[in-house]
Amino acid sequence: MQLIASLAIAAAMAVSAHAAATITSLVINTPADATQCVPTVFTFSGGVAPFTLLFSPLPGSLQRSQAVHSILEDGNVIESFSGLTGPSFVWSTNVPGGQSISVEIADASATAFTAPFVVLPSDDSSCL
Repeated sequence: MQLIASLAIAAAMAVSAHAAATITSLVINTPADATQCVPTVFTFSGGVAPFTLLFSPLPGSLQRSQAVHSILEDGNVIESFSGLTGPSFVWSTNVPGGQSISVEIADASATAFTAPFVVLPSDDSSCL
């Protein structure tokens, strides 16, 4: 009987260790060419859904303009999207070209960031 109990404990520990090993670090990729009013795909991996994405201007980079006023009120976060299940998200890139942005992804226990990137300008202003 004691042998069966010991085997059951060992099996439970092995399952728990495997589950812990399969949850990987949360990572979000930095887009190479985010362009004003052109959809930008963000891919991410690791973590556990649901995820939240927060788009933030880098200090001093986001100008108050009529185009940005509708998405930026007195805080630092331009936009946020929650309840995402991944592994990707398409953003409308609705900020003017030239703005430096950082994107944060979070789940219930971890946070990751893109590298800072600059939105490229475009002749299309339909999303602003």
